[in-house]
Order: sequence, then structure tokens, then C-alpha cells
Amino acid sequence: MRTYEYDPAIYARKITLIGGFCALIFLYSIYSLIVSGGNVIWIAAAIISAYTVWETFISLSNPSKVIVDADSITFCAYGREHRYLWSDINRFRVKEFVGARKLFVRINEASILKGRYWLHCYYFNDTDLLYKYIVDKEYLIHPDSLKARARESGEKDLAERAEKKKRQAEEAKKRRDAKRAGKKAR
Repeated sequence: MRTYEYDPAIYARKITLIGGFCALIFLYSIYSLIVSGGNVIWIAAAIISAYTVWETFISLSNPSKVIVDADSITFCAYGREHRYLWSDINRFRVKEFVGARKLFVRINEASILKGRYWLHCYYFNDTDLLYKYIVDKEYLIHPDSLKARARESGEKDLAERAEKKKRQAEEAKKRRDAKRAGKKAR
């Protein structure tokens, strides 16, 4: 079993604080709608802030901990968890944001309550291991996907390029050795 945890101080600042602030905006927007009538700005503010509060505190879309083992993956936040058995997962899709080391994971039939997770891998312990594990797991679950075929093709291209560089280095060494042997013969 492997546990990846978000840095607690950064999680409190980037996720919890923003979720709490949006809860206050939502309450103020509702108050303003009641007092001033149906102003479009307050309706928009209420919808956006309600969405952020929902994603943060209800659907656990930004987990503070990810636990993986041989038979399951678990996303945890605020004392709650969403656990998925690998044997029950028929859809595991990952959208990668490579430069930011961020992943958007959708599991099975993701809904507004469960199944959609943002993993800001940069802030988790063992950033690269978590990132690689999740990306590799998608390829294991969906080996026939277009993304998996592109990855295999890219890996073949890398292997071919490495082999070509090796051959070129060997040929260059043979030419240098032949040149040195020619100079010694004179």
C-alpha cells in the first residue's frame, strides 16, 4: 500500500481557504439577491461560488490524500473517502497537464457527487511516483485506446532514436580508430 499526501499547509491555503471564502461569497450573494432583487451579477456569483463549494467539500474533487494498493484506489479529504476497487473500474480516464504536474482523473461514470478528481501532484509527497502511477494505470486499464497506442508509438520512436544514436556513436568510434591506426602506420 502506498499513501500520497498533499502538503497540509498548502492544502489548507489553496483548497480549504478558497472553498471557505466561496461559501461566504455564496451566502452574501443569496443575501444580496434577497435584498436587491434578481441582479445578474449576484446570480452569477452565487452559481460560481456554489460550484466551488460543492467541488471542495461535497464531491471531494480535490483530495488531500490518495491511497493506492494492489486491489483499490482511495481518494480522501475532510475525513471522508471515495474508494474504488480496481476490479470494479471499467473506465479510468486521465487528462494530463504535464507542465503543472496536474491530473484530472475520471473514474467509471463520473458524476457531480463522485468520480472526478483533480490531483495537483506537485504538492503531494512523491510527486513523480504519483503522477507516473496514475498515468500508467490508465494505459493498463485501456491498452487499446488511441492514447495508449500513441504512447507505444512514442516509446518505439525513442527506442529507435536511441538505437540510431548508438550505431552512429559506434561508427564514429570506428572512423576515429581507423584514422588513428592510419596515422600510426605512417
